[in-house]
Amino acid sequence: MADVGWIKIYRCLTEKAIWTCSTPEHCKILITLLMMANSETKQWVWQGKQFEANPGQFVTSADSIIKKCGKGITRQNVRSALEKFKKLDFLTYETTKTGMLITIVNWDTYQDKPKQTNQDSNQEPTNDQPTTNHQPLTRIIRIIRIMRSIYIRKFSNRFGLNIPKVDTKEVSHRLLKTLPL
Repeated sequence: MADVGWIKIYRCLTEKAIWTCSTPEHCKILITLLMMANSETKQWVWQGKQFEANPGQFVTSADSIIKKCGKGITRQNVRSALEKFKKLDFLTYETTKTGMLITIVNWDTYQDKPKQTNQDSNQEPTNDQPTTNHQPLTRIIRIIRIMRSIYIRKFSNRFGLNIPKVDTKEVSHRLLKTLPL
């Protein structure tokens, strides 16, 4: 089954030699190689033995790369792109009669998965949870939501909406809880 998901492409790529000194065909091959690379460790049988392909590695052939790239890519484009990318330390590759193992150098630096957090952005952290830098923004959003609900309730009569009256003690209590002290 093919990998699903996405890859990161940083804007600074357009300023690097691997992009600026490459032909349009090489750029297409570059993006295709990034999409072909494994995002997780996988088991492969290669050269008759069990092989573990780490994130950023994959076993392929020139024909597979050409097929994935689509129209306009030739075997010579693939060969020259691989050589250029190797000289620019973007990748390494080993070839045999049965295929080629490509390793994207520094895959972890550019494609590392974000760390999972256990904090919902709409909730206050519990006492055991660490606070994050997003806390002030979360509080501002909560204040805006409270103020919006006050505004809607206060002016609903003008528009014929039937919204219950606002309990000012409850609102002031909610605002005081939300504001940083």
